[in-house]
Amino acid sequence: MDDCSDCFEAFITIPGAPEDGVMGRLEGYLHDAYNVLDGLIVESQDPSQRQHLARLARSLYKAIDASSALRR
Repeated sequence: MDDCSDCFEAFITIPGAPEDGVMGRLEGYLHDAYNVLDGLIVESQDPSQRQHLARLARSLYKAIDASSALRR
């Protein structure tokens, strides 16, 4: 069985203070996810689905804001 050595970010450790490298990757991942989600909102034809996606986008935006605050 695979030892998970190539798993998605399997070996990230976050000590007490966030490291710039980890925070930079986190912000990058969050921004990428937000961009994908934004595209899904634009393409959505179902108003209910669009509303749920918009709610998720707001939560993701708050996570982006929080990650940038941790970096300061």
